[in-house]
Amino acid sequence: MYFPKIARRTAYKTKKNGERYATYSAYYEEIAEDCQHRCVYCDVLVVEVGGESMNLDHFRPKNHFPELENDPCNLVLACPKCNQLKSDWWPEKDGTAQDGLNGFVDPFNEHLLDYFRIDEGGNLESLRKPSQYMIDLMALNRPTRRHIRRARSLRAAAFALFDQINAEISTLSTRPSDEVLVRLPILSDALVSIRQMLAEA
Repeated sequence: MYFPKIARRTAYKTKKNGERYATYSAYYEEIAEDCQHRCVYCDVLVVEVGGESMNLDHFRPKNHFPELENDPCNLVLACPKCNQLKSDWWPEKDGTAQDGLNGFVDPFNEHLLDYFRIDEGGNLESLRKPSQYMIDLMALNRPTRRHIRRARSLRAAAFALFDQINAEISTLSTRPSDEVLVRLPILSDALVSIRQMLAEA
Protein backbone atom coordinates (compact mmCIF):
# COMPACT_ATOMS: atom_id res chain seq x y z
CA MET A 1 0.00 0.00 0.00
CA TYR A 2 2.87 2.36 0.81
CA PHE A 3 6.28 2.79 -0.82
CA PRO A 4 6.28 -0.26 -3.10
CA LYS A 5 9.60 -1.49 -4.40
CA ILE A 6 10.36 0.26 -7.67
CA ALA A 7 12.86 -0.58 -10.38
CA ARG A 8 14.35 1.25 -13.31
CA ARG A 9 13.86 -0.12 -16.78
CA THR A 10 16.94 -1.65 -18.34
CA ALA A 11 17.29 1.18 -20.87
CA TYR A 12 15.73 4.59 -21.48
CA LYS A 13 14.82 5.88 -24.90
CA THR A 14 17.45 7.60 -26.99
CA LYS A 15 17.53 9.63 -30.18
CA LYS A 16 17.94 7.81 -33.49
CA ASN A 17 21.69 8.23 -33.30
CA GLY A 18 21.74 6.54 -29.89
CA GLU A 19 22.44 9.71 -27.90
CA ARG A 20 20.47 10.87 -24.88
CA TYR A 21 17.93 13.63 -25.27
CA ALA A 22 19.27 17.11 -24.58
CA THR A 23 16.47 17.94 -22.14
CA TYR A 24 15.64 15.68 -19.20
CA SER A 25 11.90 16.41 -19.56
CA ALA A 26 11.88 14.01 -22.52
CA TYR A 27 12.05 11.18 -19.99
CA TYR A 28 9.00 12.19 -17.96
CA GLU A 29 6.67 9.37 -19.04
CA GLU A 30 9.28 6.66 -18.54
CA ILE A 31 10.34 7.97 -15.13
CA ALA A 32 6.69 8.33 -14.06
CA GLU A 33 6.08 4.69 -15.01
CA ASP A 34 9.21 3.49 -13.22
CA CYS A 35 8.14 5.39 -10.07
CA GLN A 36 4.63 3.90 -10.37
CA HIS A 37 3.14 7.39 -10.78
CA ARG A 38 3.89 8.38 -7.19
CA CYS A 39 6.15 10.85 -5.44
CA VAL A 40 9.15 8.86 -4.24
CA TYR A 41 9.42 11.06 -1.13
CA CYS A 42 5.91 11.52 0.35
CA ASP A 43 4.38 8.55 -1.56
CA VAL A 44 1.37 10.50 -2.88
CA LEU A 45 -0.11 9.04 -6.07
CA VAL A 46 -0.92 11.25 -9.05
CA VAL A 47 -4.57 10.14 -8.86
CA GLU A 48 -4.73 11.13 -5.18
CA VAL A 49 -3.99 14.75 -6.01
CA GLY A 50 -6.51 15.01 -8.82
CA GLY A 51 -3.97 14.43 -11.56
CA GLU A 52 -1.79 17.31 -10.33
CA SER A 53 1.34 17.33 -12.41
CA MET A 54 4.45 15.88 -10.83
CA ASN A 55 8.00 17.08 -11.31
CA LEU A 56 11.12 15.29 -12.40
CA ASP A 57 13.56 15.66 -9.54
CA HIS A 58 17.30 15.30 -9.99
CA PHE A 59 18.04 12.87 -7.18
CA ARG A 60 21.61 14.15 -7.19
CA PRO A 61 21.02 17.89 -7.70
CA LYS A 62 22.12 19.28 -11.03
CA ASN A 63 23.72 22.26 -9.27
CA HIS A 64 26.18 19.88 -7.63
CA PHE A 65 26.33 17.29 -10.42
CA PRO A 66 25.82 19.11 -13.74
CA GLU A 67 27.07 16.09 -15.67
CA LEU A 68 23.95 14.19 -14.48
CA GLU A 69 21.41 16.82 -15.56
CA ASN A 70 20.08 14.83 -18.53
CA ASP A 71 20.87 11.37 -17.20
CA PRO A 72 17.54 9.56 -16.79
CA CYS A 73 19.10 7.29 -14.16
CA ASN A 74 19.38 10.35 -11.91
CA LEU A 75 15.71 11.30 -12.29
CA VAL A 76 12.84 10.45 -9.94
CA LEU A 77 9.21 11.53 -9.78
CA ALA A 78 8.38 14.03 -7.05
CA CYS A 79 5.36 16.14 -6.19
CA PRO A 80 6.02 19.87 -6.65
CA LYS A 81 6.25 20.58 -2.90
CA CYS A 82 8.71 17.78 -2.14
CA ASN A 83 10.79 18.79 -5.14
CA GLN A 84 10.83 22.42 -3.99
CA LEU A 85 11.72 21.56 -0.39
CA LYS A 86 14.45 19.10 -1.35
CA SER A 87 15.88 21.75 -3.66
CA ASP A 88 19.63 21.25 -4.12
CA TRP A 89 20.39 19.92 -0.64
CA TRP A 90 22.99 17.18 -0.75
CA PRO A 91 25.15 15.79 2.05
CA GLU A 92 28.29 14.63 0.25
CA LYS A 93 30.27 16.13 -2.63
CA ASP A 94 31.32 12.69 -3.89
CA GLY A 95 27.76 11.71 -4.79
CA THR A 96 27.11 9.58 -1.71
CA ALA A 97 23.45 9.95 -0.77
CA GLN A 98 23.96 9.77 3.01
CA ASP A 99 26.61 10.82 5.49
CA GLY A 100 25.37 8.51 8.23
CA LEU A 101 23.02 11.10 9.70
CA ASN A 102 21.69 13.33 6.94
CA GLY A 103 20.88 12.66 3.33
CA PHE A 104 18.45 10.74 1.17
CA VAL A 105 17.39 7.18 0.47
CA ASP A 106 17.67 6.24 -3.20
CA PRO A 107 14.25 4.70 -3.87
CA PHE A 108 15.58 2.61 -6.74
CA ASN A 109 18.37 1.06 -4.70
CA GLU A 110 16.72 0.60 -1.31
CA HIS A 111 13.23 -0.20 -0.06
CA LEU A 112 11.78 2.85 1.64
CA LEU A 113 9.74 0.71 4.04
CA ASP A 114 13.06 -0.24 5.63
CA TYR A 115 13.37 3.43 6.59
CA PHE A 116 9.79 4.59 7.18
CA ARG A 117 6.78 3.32 9.10
CA ILE A 118 3.28 4.72 8.52
CA ASP A 119 0.97 4.93 11.53
CA GLU A 120 -2.84 4.83 11.52
CA GLY A 121 -3.04 8.61 11.23
CA GLY A 122 -0.93 8.64 8.04
CA ASN A 123 2.22 9.94 9.76
CA LEU A 124 5.60 8.83 8.54
CA GLU A 125 7.83 7.68 11.37
CA SER A 126 11.57 7.20 11.11
CA LEU A 127 12.91 3.67 11.48
CA ARG A 128 16.53 4.51 10.71
CA LYS A 129 18.68 7.34 9.45
CA PRO A 130 18.49 9.38 7.28
CA SER A 131 14.68 9.13 7.16
CA GLN A 132 14.13 11.68 9.95
CA TYR A 133 16.27 14.15 7.98
CA MET A 134 14.01 13.59 4.95
CA ILE A 135 10.83 13.93 7.03
CA ASP A 136 12.03 17.25 8.45
CA LEU A 137 13.56 18.71 5.28
CA MET A 138 10.65 17.93 2.97
CA ALA A 139 7.88 18.25 5.56
CA LEU A 140 6.73 14.74 4.67
CA ASN A 141 4.12 14.88 7.44
CA ARG A 142 2.47 18.06 6.20
CA PRO A 143 -1.32 17.89 6.72
CA THR A 144 -2.25 17.15 3.11
CA ARG A 145 0.09 14.16 2.93
CA ARG A 146 -0.99 12.77 6.31
CA HIS A 147 -4.61 13.02 5.20
CA ILE A 148 -3.95 11.30 1.87
CA ARG A 149 -2.05 8.42 3.47
CA ARG A 150 -4.74 7.98 6.17
CA ALA A 151 -7.52 8.04 3.56
CA ARG A 152 -5.69 5.37 1.55
CA SER A 153 -5.56 3.12 4.64
CA LEU A 154 -9.23 3.68 5.41
CA ARG A 155 -10.29 2.88 1.84
CA ALA A 156 -8.20 -0.30 1.83
CA ALA A 157 -9.73 -1.41 5.15
CA ALA A 158 -13.24 -0.62 3.88
CA PHE A 159 -12.76 -2.65 0.70
CA ALA A 160 -11.30 -5.59 2.65
CA LEU A 161 -14.29 -5.57 5.04
CA PHE A 162 -16.70 -5.28 2.10
CA ASP A 163 -15.14 -8.36 0.46
CA GLN A 164 -15.41 -10.27 3.74
CA ILE A 165 -19.10 -9.36 4.14
CA ASN A 166 -19.83 -10.19 0.52
CA ALA A 167 -18.23 -13.61 0.91
CA GLU A 168 -20.29 -14.33 4.02
CA ILE A 169 -23.55 -13.15 2.44
CA SER A 170 -23.05 -15.59 -0.40
CA THR A 171 -23.08 -18.47 2.13
CA LEU A 172 -26.13 -17.36 4.15
CA SER A 173 -28.61 -19.32 2.04
CA THR A 174 -26.87 -22.56 3.02
CA ARG A 175 -26.98 -21.87 6.78
CA PRO A 176 -29.70 -22.68 9.28
CA SER A 177 -32.18 -19.81 9.71
CA ASP A 178 -31.38 -19.30 13.40
CA GLU A 179 -27.69 -18.82 12.53
CA VAL A 180 -28.64 -16.35 9.79
CA LEU A 181 -30.70 -14.34 12.28
CA VAL A 182 -27.67 -14.12 14.57
CA ARG A 183 -25.32 -13.06 11.77
CA LEU A 184 -27.54 -10.41 10.12
CA PRO A 185 -27.11 -7.74 12.86
CA ILE A 186 -23.35 -8.35 12.84
CA LEU A 187 -23.21 -7.89 9.08
CA SER A 188 -25.36 -4.79 9.38
CA ASP A 189 -22.92 -3.31 11.91
CA ALA A 190 -20.05 -4.13 9.57
CA LEU A 191 -21.78 -2.24 6.76
CA VAL A 192 -22.12 0.78 9.06
CA SER A 193 -18.37 0.52 9.74
CA ILE A 194 -17.65 0.56 6.02
CA ARG A 195 -19.81 3.64 5.57
CA GLN A 196 -17.95 5.37 8.40
CA MET A 197 -14.53 4.48 7.00
CA LEU A 198 -15.44 5.84 3.58
CA ALA A 199 -16.91 9.00 5.11
CA GLU A 200 -13.62 9.64 6.91
CA ALA A 201 -11.43 8.78 3.91
